[in-house]
Amino acid sequence: MALDIVVIGAGMGGLSTAAHLVSQGHRVRVFESTSVVGGKAGRRVIDGFRFDTGPTLLTMADVVRRAFRAAGGDLDRDVGLSPIHPETRYFFAANGLADGAPKRVDLVQDPEETARNIDAVFAGEGAAYKKFLAHAATIWRYASEPYLEVPFTGYSAFTLRVLKRGLGAVKLGKNLGTLDALGREFFRSAELRMFVERFATYVGGDPSQTSAAYANIAHVECTMGAMHPRGGMAAIARSLAERIESRGAPIRCDAKVTEVLVERGRVWGVRVEGEPSPVRCDAVVVNVDPQTAAESFLARYADELELASLRKRERSVSCYALLLGIEGDVGPLAHHTLYFPRDYAKEFSDIYRGRVAPTDPTIYVNVPSLTEAGVAPEGCHSLYVLVNAPATGDEPERWTEGSQEVARIDEAIVRRLEELVPGVASRIRVRSRVTPLDIAALGSVGGAIYGEAPHGPTAPFRRPKQRVDALRGLYLVGGSAHPGGGVAMVTLGGEHVSTLIREDASGLARDRRGS
Repeated sequence: MALDIVVIGAGMGGLSTAAHLVSQGHRVRVFESTSVVGGKAGRRVIDGFRFDTGPTLLTMADVVRRAFRAAGGDLDRDVGLSPIHPETRYFFAANGLADGAPKRVDLVQDPEETARNIDAVFAGEGAAYKKFLAHAATIWRYASEPYLEVPFTGYSAFTLRVLKRGLGAVKLGKNLGTLDALGREFFRSAELRMFVERFATYVGGDPSQTSAAYANIAHVECTMGAMHPRGGMAAIARSLAERIESRGAPIRCDAKVTEVLVERGRVWGVRVEGEPSPVRCDAVVVNVDPQTAAESFLARYADELELASLRKRERSVSCYALLLGIEGDVGPLAHHTLYFPRDYAKEFSDIYRGRVAPTDPTIYVNVPSLTEAGVAPEGCHSLYVLVNAPATGDEPERWTEGSQEVARIDEAIVRRLEELVPGVASRIRVRSRVTPLDIAALGSVGGAIYGEAPHGPTAPFRRPKQRVDALRGLYLVGGSAHPGGGVAMVTLGGEHVSTLIREDASGLARDRRGS
């Protein structure tokens, strides 16, 4: 039963939804307010240096493969994926640099090899790593699979899926603490506890307040593998968009939706800026931060949708990144490198209580030019160097060019990078930035990448559900809705929305006939 469906936003969630809906035979139109598809999965090219400006890590590639297949494409053929080895290189400065260099551990997909790498630096902790991974796999099996295998329609249905896993799943759920507590449970060394705690940042949280359930990310990343898409993350979005349009579903950029139209409790169309007449449809999928939607094209219905209350909730972290074009080699850096500070806890105290960027930040460095030719000019490398930062709040001017905050963060990032690659500052040929203001400009309120902060044991269930029960025919997709943020999760979210629309199709068609 073919429906007319409008998708607002061409981020990975919106594109995935469109791909799966097209495969079901629906008539789909996508409206994107900016000039390019991809949402946060952006690209910047400066003097021959190419940079991703958003996500840089692809896991659970099969989820993205399914979206491409739904649109008649093939991810491996249309884009191409390269495995990354090591998956992540960790440097630790928690105990200072007394020996002249930070401690280094390479994480690879083989747990045995990683355990040997750990033991070479932290004697006896290799076995602890394998036990931790086994625990993370249990969390995945008992909690994450029930959460991800079908669309989330409510806590009761989720609980029933957990119960089917047996009493062990129930016991695990009751005993889950925080990620920082889990790190202390498995590792003696402060450095390896940081490894556990870092998974809170994948959902934008403070490890001392984020559920240990998110250790499931370690299972995904450390055992399923990470991939690099040829052309960067933006290439995935652009290639998927081409496939969707080839199936007859138009994607219009620079097309701002100003209002979702509702009559008798059901969606019937949208208004698009510059269009004289409404665009009629049977359903609307919103690939925009729900709070942004509640304050713009859904403003009339914010109260009944309970979206207005999102403004009162604590926001997740944002990010600040330097995009650096470097002449010459980059020493010990890998494709993905993480360098921890001496006091990791202070980083989150700075962000969540001080509302400032960390004074001694963890830096994440992505160097795709180590894996893919052509990312940088010959003999050079493109570096994306990211630190966690607070959302903009009421002081967006602090992130503007020439501000004291920007100068301070730039200096802190380059200083940390110099500890890994001495002399690199003198070889910077290109410099650009991604700030919380840039993230906010993409529709994330205050630049909060993941919407609400994931703090407390019920955080995964507080996200807005994808089917909006208060308005028939309205659905949400993206990093601030279920199942969460990250390329794989928002792509899966699009698949879930298509499932919900398939379930609702006959009712939506009856609504159309009765209108």
